[in-house]
Amino acid sequence: MRMKSFEFEGVTVTPGTIGKCEIEVGSDALGREMCVNIHIVHGTSPGPVVACIGTIHGDELNGMAIIHHLITGPDHLQGTGDDVIDPDHLRGTLILVPIANPSAVLRGTRQGADGQDLNRMFPGKKKGKFTQRLAHTLFHRIVDHCDMIVDLHSAPSSRLNVPHLRANLDDSGSRKMAGLFGLQITLHSVGAEGTLRRTAVDSGIPAVLLEAGTSHRFEPEMIRLGVRGLLEMLAGLDMLPSLKERAAVSLMVRRSRWVRADCGGILHASVDGGELVDKGQTLAQIVDPLGIAVSSIQAPVSGIVIGLATHPLVHSGDPVANIVMLDEIQRTLLREHGVEGRIDAALDTNYIEVSDEDGLTIDDQV
Repeated sequence: MRMKSFEFEGVTVTPGTIGKCEIEVGSDALGREMCVNIHIVHGTSPGPVVACIGTIHGDELNGMAIIHHLITGPDHLQGTGDDVIDPDHLRGTLILVPIANPSAVLRGTRQGADGQDLNRMFPGKKKGKFTQRLAHTLFHRIVDHCDMIVDLHSAPSSRLNVPHLRANLDDSGSRKMAGLFGLQITLHSVGAEGTLRRTAVDSGIPAVLLEAGTSHRFEPEMIRLGVRGLLEMLAGLDMLPSLKERAAVSLMVRRSRWVRADCGGILHASVDGGELVDKGQTLAQIVDPLGIAVSSIQAPVSGIVIGLATHPLVHSGDPVANIVMLDEIQRTLLREHGVEGRIDAALDTNYIEVSDEDGLTIDDQV
């Protein structure tokens, strides 16, 4: 079948090319127009339309850099030898939005200029507050044109998250995307009301959220993992040529548990994110201002640490470490293949469903 040109926001993108456009989203307090800039990569064969959206939160910058590298490669120049995606070899279309919330990016904050969290405003209101209008524009002028959505995020600066996906594992399309992404961990999450991902799924558009790294910086390793994961997912969807490797192990986690501080003080972590731990192993020490230990925090179960507090000042009840409980067979698989274990693409990934009955879904963890 001959591929037709892609029409988007008044721009015509012919097969095998990359187009650009911008969508006006209102003006700031100085009367300056603010725009969302978009790349459209249009393939030469029919396939899905997939959007990758970065910086819904203005302090979470790795998503922006992931899209930059996806469109240009590390030299940041289009049409050179290190480009990651060749539109001549793409089936379908990519809509790439590196900066979805320009006012929040300029402020370096999670919220935009009106103090609202964009990721609680979808599908938005056409005549609402500034952030509600932005949500309406993004959803109805971008998301509604797509078959799948990848929402790119980072952890707050007070926390370290092992790179992972969040997806509604009860939605077959979202689960398929998560399984193809090539990260070791997917957390089951319907998402809060008003989030892009939940609103998309409720509208029949599968969606996953990537959590990679922390805020206020570009982190090369997180960018590398995000680009690799997107390429593996696109290859798995037959939008790109097959890759040589895939993830050896993929944990589909229904429930995990945050271990919390039993008293306030100064936190000294004893483990790293991604580390396998045994039940009873010391995760952290809490000390007083003079450095004398007042509490020792132990792992309540054997498993893998997927989240860790990084700010040393804690209060009673503050989360310290997020642990996914694993049995010995699962732990042996992870020891054998490592956190980033890869296998030949001709082999099958080991998909492991994990649920800790005493744990909580990520949506219920505060």
